[in-house]
Amino acid sequence: MGTKIRINSPLPIAYYSQHPGGCHYYAMEMQRVIGNNIRFLRESSGHSQETLAEMAGVHRSYIGHIERGEGNLTISNLSKIAEALHVHPGILFFERVFEWESRN
Repeated sequence: MGTKIRINSPLPIAYYSQHPGGCHYYAMEMQRVIGNNIRFLRESSGHSQETLAEMAGVHRSYIGHIERGEGNLTISNLSKIAEALHVHPGILFFERVFEWESRN
């Protein structure tokens, strides 16, 4: 039984901008979504945080911070990480985009 990644219809992060917490909530939510997507893609490609960091030219602890939604991600580093994961940087901004799909 094999697995592959399916890309769902994306739910844009802007959907959450109506939250009463305002911009602070929006920024935190964006960090969480991007971090979750990076973690999912890294794990699905079989890479460790250390390997992804090396491929992207950033420190391993930086990848951990990003995946936990704790770090502020620069556009430059977002591009490097997306390139290392072989995805367009824009796809990382959407929630519920990736999931495992079982295949018999």
